[in-house]
Amino acid sequence: MKPVWIRVQCDYEAVMKQYPELKLNKRTAPRVIIMPAFNELCGGIAFNTAKRELLGPVASKLLRVESMEVYLLDGTYIGKVCDLEEQITV
Repeated sequence: MKPVWIRVQCDYEAVMKQYPELKLNKRTAPRVIIMPAFNELCGGIAFNTAKRELLGPVASKLLRVESMEVYLLDGTYIGKVCDLEEQITV
């Protein structure tokens, strides 16, 4: 298993419901970058397993899981998490 960056688009409606004070443009919904733990003592969760428990903004449905893009630390684009899940389960 390798550490990766995950780039994901926020769900505009969910973000506005949770944070109504924000002034966001609906056409340019914010994006989030999920960084890997850089310290081996820090925990993390794997996104490339068939069964996982999601935490934080992912669990609260603020992020569009179907739009999650995976990049290696050197910038190599791996693909979308949903496509990688299909390859894992096949």
